[in-house]
Amino acid sequence: MLAVLAAAVCVCAAKPLRIGYFYGQKEYDGEGALRWLAGRMEADHGAKSVFFAGQDVDTDTSDATALVIPNLGELDSLDVLVLDVRRFWLNKAQLAKMQAFLNSGKGIVGIRAAAYAFSSWNAGFGIDSVILGGAYNGHTNDFGYDLELTAAGKASPILAGVSPWKAGDKLYLQDYKGRTLQPDCDILMYGIQGAVRSPVAWTRVRMGSNIFNTTTGVQSDLKDPQFQKLIVNAVLWAGKSLGTTGMVRAQTPQAMSPVFAHRLAQAHYRADGRYLPAATAPAGVEALRNLPSTAK
Repeated sequence: MLAVLAAAVCVCAAKPLRIGYFYGQKEYDGEGALRWLAGRMEADHGAKSVFFAGQDVDTDTSDATALVIPNLGELDSLDVLVLDVRRFWLNKAQLAKMQAFLNSGKGIVGIRAAAYAFSSWNAGFGIDSVILGGAYNGHTNDFGYDLELTAAGKASPILAGVSPWKAGDKLYLQDYKGRTLQPDCDILMYGIQGAVRSPVAWTRVRMGSNIFNTTTGVQSDLKDPQFQKLIVNAVLWAGKSLGTTGMVRAQTPQAMSPVFAHRLAQAHYRADGRYLPAATAPAGVEALRNLPSTAK
C-alpha cells in the first residue's frame, strides 16, 4: 500500500512549466525584461523557456509584408505565454494561430503595453477586451505614480509579500467609452497620479485560462524587488503552479543577465523609467547587445 501511495505522489508531482516569452517592442525594451524573467524562472523553478522575437510597427501593413514569427508553432507546447509586446502586425495565419493559443486554456501574462499587442487584431485592441479583459484608453502625460493594493490584492497569492512601490513612466487608463474592466476581472492594484486612479494589475479566469495583466513593467519597475516578486508570482499563478514550487525570492543585480544588468545601470534609462533610443546610449552599450546567446 505504501508503495502505491508513493507512486501516486510521484505521478502527481508538478512538472516544470514550459513558458513562452514574446518580445520585440522598442519603447520598453521587452527583450531585456523577459530574458531576466526567464532566467529567474529557470533558476528558481526549473522552468523551460521558449523565446518569440519580432518587431513593433507604428503603421498598418498587409499580409504580404506582415511580421512572421518562424517558431510560432511552438505555442502548442507551452503552459504559459508572457507578452511584453506592442503593435505587432501578424499575418492572418499567424494571428489565427495566436488566437487559438489564447483561447486554449493555457496561462497568459500581459506586461505594460500588451493591451495593444497585435495591430492586425481589431485595430490592435482585440486582445485587450477579449482576452485580458481590459479597457485601455490612453495614458496620463506625467511620469511616475503611486500604487495601492485592493482588498482582493491583499488576499491574492500573487501579491503575497509584495508592497506597493513607486511606479515609473505614465499611468495607463482603463476607461474606454465609460467602460472599465470586464466584470469577471479581479482588480489587485490601482495606480494613483493626483486625482487620477486606474487599475494597473488584475486577474481573470477565462475558458480555463489563468490570466494576469499589469500595465506596470517599465525598466524602473523591473529594478524594484516588489515588482520582481509580483511578476514571478504572476507567472506561477498563470501556470497553476503558485504554491507548488515554493515562494519566490527577489532578484539581485548579480544574478541578472550581463546585458540587462549593464543596461539598468546606464544613463539612457532615466530615473522615471523611460528608455531613450540607442543613439543616445553611452558608448559600448550596443556592443553588449551582440553578446552570444549563452551570455544573455
